[in-house]
Amino acid sequence: MRVAHLIDSLHWGGAEKWIASFTEVAGLRGLDVTVISLQAFIASSPYRTQLEAFGAKVEALSITRLYNPAAMPALTRVFRSGGFDVIQTHLSHANVLGTLAGRLVGVPVVATLHSTHLDTRGHYRMRSAIEQVALRYGAHQIIAVGNGVAEAHRARLGSKEINIVPNAVKPGSALSDSERRSLRAELAGTPNRTILIAVGRMVLLKGYAELLAAFAQARRDHPEVFLLIVGDGSLRGDLEAQASALGITNDMRFLGLRTDVPRLLAASDIFVNNSYWEGLSMSMLEAMAAGLPIIATNVGEAPFLLADGRGFLIPPRNVNALTTELRNALNESSIRKEAGNTARAFAESHYALEPWFDKVLDVYSKAQPAQSGLKRMGIA
Repeated sequence: MRVAHLIDSLHWGGAEKWIASFTEVAGLRGLDVTVISLQAFIASSPYRTQLEAFGAKVEALSITRLYNPAAMPALTRVFRSGGFDVIQTHLSHANVLGTLAGRLVGVPVVATLHSTHLDTRGHYRMRSAIEQVALRYGAHQIIAVGNGVAEAHRARLGSKEINIVPNAVKPGSALSDSERRSLRAELAGTPNRTILIAVGRMVLLKGYAELLAAFAQARRDHPEVFLLIVGDGSLRGDLEAQASALGITNDMRFLGLRTDVPRLLAASDIFVNNSYWEGLSMSMLEAMAAGLPIIATNVGEAPFLLADGRGFLIPPRNVNALTTELRNALNESSIRKEAGNTARAFAESHYALEPWFDKVLDVYSKAQPAQSGLKRMGIA
């Protein structure tokens, strides 16, 4: 079976992690995977190297705009030469261009919805409208990475079927006691501080400004606490200036882009996700797999993920609520430990890679002509 994944870019994000997880299992299953980025590679991204290590062919085009006259000739050429059985698209530009190019070359297309957010500001309104048409009439099947994501898009897709295939995650990294203490000392100066960790792009929607403000307040009662922020983005300079103004630069670190996030999670104590909106956060799943207690905004799939004592929910854009929950978590280590253990068990039982991969293959089969399915693709 030959699968093409088309994505807007291979920079940093949950959709990129999704493709990496798929490709890793696909390599073990003997599938032939090609990953195509609409945008050129960037040197800081690890995904090209990871995907190639898993056996995928990876290539990049130079299509940065949706209305690019060179897009269709380039994509149809790649799709025709690849001999693909199915094309899966990720993110808005890929959903639009990939479904159209797939239709032109006669290859079934599965489009993927990764977020609950629909941006209808300015020119994004037109892009959203075009994507809606592409999803309704161009995609053979649609995958949503969680129930909340499906519900967020259901109205715009009308009667179109949405296959809900929640994201999956590998088991968390295991560190020995000595490894964990050594890494904690490296990160926070001493292994004895309570380490909070947040992972994600430094953009407005991740709510880092409110996190820094809440951390500064919680630190007054808990001077032992230390904050790690993993990621990079357009707001990094602003956030560094804010941290300096709050007087917390000695109690936190901006780690930038890292390829060892599972190890960082295993060395930490509490995970914080303060996003304004979200789909099914891959970083949150990784934190659950690491056995961390989680404080998260009640957006996207978080209310489901963290139900029944698996974490702690707060409203978005609310510094006071986040401060209160940080203080509660820092005060109650036994409750933190119980929540982390419960979260890990839930991630292991509900979000394992192999069952998730089989569900994706089922959607691929549904996208095929009725007389073919998985048998035609050589995996029945």
